[in-house]
Amino acid sequence: MVVAGLLAGGCGGGGVEPERGRVQPVVFWHSMAGDLGKTMRVIIEKFNALHPQTPVEAVYQGGYDLLAQKIRTSVVAGQPPVMAQMYEAWTAYLNRDRGQEAILDLRPMLAEPGFDREDVYPVLMEDVTFDGQVLAMPFNKSFPVLYYNRDLFLAAGLDPDRPPATWTEFAEYGRKLTRDTNGDGHNDIWGWSFAVDPWLYLCMVLQNGGTFLSEDGRSANFDRPPAVEALEYWIDACSGPRPFALRSTEFEPQNEYVAGKVAMVLTSSVSKAFMKPMIRFDMGMAPIPQGARHASIVAGTNVGIFRKASPEQQRAAWEFIQFFSATENTTFWAIKTNYIPVRRSATKSKVWTEWLKLDPTAGVAIRQMESATFEPRFPEWVDCRKVLSQAMTQALQERGNARERLAAANKEINAKLARRHAAR
Repeated sequence: MVVAGLLAGGCGGGGVEPERGRVQPVVFWHSMAGDLGKTMRVIIEKFNALHPQTPVEAVYQGGYDLLAQKIRTSVVAGQPPVMAQMYEAWTAYLNRDRGQEAILDLRPMLAEPGFDREDVYPVLMEDVTFDGQVLAMPFNKSFPVLYYNRDLFLAAGLDPDRPPATWTEFAEYGRKLTRDTNGDGHNDIWGWSFAVDPWLYLCMVLQNGGTFLSEDGRSANFDRPPAVEALEYWIDACSGPRPFALRSTEFEPQNEYVAGKVAMVLTSSVSKAFMKPMIRFDMGMAPIPQGARHASIVAGTNVGIFRKASPEQQRAAWEFIQFFSATENTTFWAIKTNYIPVRRSATKSKVWTEWLKLDPTAGVAIRQMESATFEPRFPEWVDCRKVLSQAMTQALQERGNARERLAAANKEINAKLARRHAAR
């Protein structure tokens, strides 16, 4: 009964024989809400107008956590949708790590004439390739970027056309931007505000020359100097001799930035769509600062097709994926949502070139593709990130002990890795 309740009203589509002559919708489960969902539906409506016999039916399933639960439940029940948004760790769970092989290998379709695989950014293709199988296609992908208040830069004597390019410069700028403007003895403008975020922290670990795991994937490296130094940077920013950062929660850093109380925030390129309508100052954007090694982690989901779907539905789903990722549509998607276009041809198109003249900040995120990489993709990595987040939070609350907290986190992650390898 529980399974039936979860699947009711927007499940399936896979493995069900259609009535003769009846239009069989291609059910697509997603987590795109608000304006993101509206933009996605515009593209879907264009596709459906061209494919009236195999229309895509987009079904919102709540946030990502709820979507993940529903996908797993639907696979166990043998009634998954035709296709769905999914993170790489979910894909690995459904196909590689549990041997369920629930996701369709797209290599035969990719080999067909007409699809220019080489036009899709190589790192994005690598990210959806598991043991040689291509199990999804990139969908809503983003990078972390630096947002800064150009007006506050000018007030602090900083050049707004030269944002900080390194973490050393970021700290220097942050301290100059942190000021007590009314003379009451308390800073009312801060250089940086952040919520604890493994995404940005992991970028810094790589930039310090570190790695997350050993070559065989059986042990973690978060007790090593590159990881410890990255966390110590955050601690020093908040509670060092010359603090310039505020530790907040969830979306508060964005709210503080919009309110003009914080000069810089580092968050997703997609945040621009939410912040820009409320901003009343001159907003600047730049790639995130870099270390000795350049590295930016791409995030976001992909779209996979389920094996349970009929061959006709699988074909229709593939047609939609091709349509959504076509140069014209991925360009439209990027302009409207601030996700990155997944094709190289998009950034060479006339539409994109003209858009950059109107909004030069639109090209900031995609510039980081040159140093792009991605996080580990096995299912247990989701819990490993939570362990890291807890260690970061505890060290920041204690105003120190980065080494001790990361050593404990590393031990806990290693235990998860040991269980993972024992089960395989």
